[in-house]
Amino acid sequence: MTVGHCTVDTPEHKTGVTILLPCPENPFVHKLPAAECAEEAVLNSLLTAHTTVGWQGNTVTALTDLWTPEERR
Repeated sequence: MTVGHCTVDTPEHKTGVTILLPCPENPFVHKLPAAECAEEAVLNSLLTAHTTVGWQGNTVTALTDLWTPEERR
């Protein structure tokens, strides 16, 4: 992954831009590395999340709480 940043700091303009390139090739042509990275991030989030009780008692059950101990092996 390549990261680039540019800041514009003039009296008229104060802004910046950051770009993330998932691979050295054209990401619109070579989508596999970006897709694999996103897939891994989503799976890691799902597997490390905890069951949460939110506003008005709404509960979101963690994926790991749905598995039986035998399935976790």
